[in-house]
Amino acid sequence: MTILLSLDFPPDRGGIQRHLFDTVRFTYRAGDRVIAVVSARADDGPERPLPCAVRRIAVPRLLNRKALTVPLLAALAAGAAAASRRVRFECGNVYAACAAWAVTRIFRRPYAVYAYGTELLGLQGTGWKARLLRHVMRRASTVHALGEFTQRLVREAGILAAVEIRPPRIALADYPGTGLKLAPADGECRILSVGRLVGHKGHRILVDAVSGLPEHILWRLVIIGSGPLEQALRRQAAALGIAGRVDIVTGCGDDALREYYRAATVFVLPSLALPGGVEGFGIVILEAMAYGVPVIASDTGGVGEVLDGGTAGTLVPPGDSAALRAALAGHLADPDLRMERARRGYEHLRANYVWNT
Repeated sequence: MTILLSLDFPPDRGGIQRHLFDTVRFTYRAGDRVIAVVSARADDGPERPLPCAVRRIAVPRLLNRKALTVPLLAALAAGAAAASRRVRFECGNVYAACAAWAVTRIFRRPYAVYAYGTELLGLQGTGWKARLLRHVMRRASTVHALGEFTQRLVREAGILAAVEIRPPRIALADYPGTGLKLAPADGECRILSVGRLVGHKGHRILVDAVSGLPEHILWRLVIIGSGPLEQALRRQAAALGIAGRVDIVTGCGDDALREYYRAATVFVLPSLALPGGVEGFGIVILEAMAYGVPVIASDTGGVGEVLDGGTAGTLVPPGDSAALRAALAGHLADPDLRMERARRGYEHLRANYVWNT
């Protein structure tokens, strides 16, 4: 029996949450379980049917939720471990793994940990927290990494556990209206970016890049996401004189997001590598590929792997607004280039990142 321990299980939004949800959805069986401690109503169920039971325990939104919910998760896991000698734990992140580590000291059950990117940067520190989390990761039987970049971060943190690469995938049936197409660029070109409004997502570089696009190109930038940099981005657009052509959309539902993808001329992921965050994969790239939208992205973190080294999309140096501007101008002016990039991206997606349903 496999039990997923999680401090953040859907229906909360986010790429990593979808990755965990779909892993359970497509690989778990009827006898498996999910145990999650969440800061949401306990009666919020999964948005799609799952093959196994899910136990979600709601706790108040507290300042240090990760530390305060680990003991509760450990107690629940201990009950499961005591009931079955054949249980194997999978941990949604390294904090959930702390619960599994505590339990396995008594019950000797194996546990695996999902690793993504940003959280691994903190494991390279020298403080007590970094040392504890490294110890927990080292005791894991397996680390599930998103790709080779994440695997490298695991090794750089001094973790020698076996690493299994499990890249995120999507189910095309979840995205109605997907397929290879060429979004028309007659009139206004739509530049789309989706991601949290935080520093390492690089939206300020994108806003700067579009401000210098050639005057003959009619464009509109749509940034979908929420986060602490929302007002800073709005002020930046106003200072550059382009506030009327930059839409920042927060609280976007799934149906509305699909329409934005369908209308997009090009998709941009302008991520940066910063001490506080890194792009371990870029799951939104898969969504753009599914809708036949050509992708331009920063060559940072695991993004180059997803874009097959630049054959399934266009890679630009991270933080280089001039290079991003040039790539955008080239795509918006050349329908044949967009079609070729969209075709390669869609084929790469179908070959490597789709669940077999």
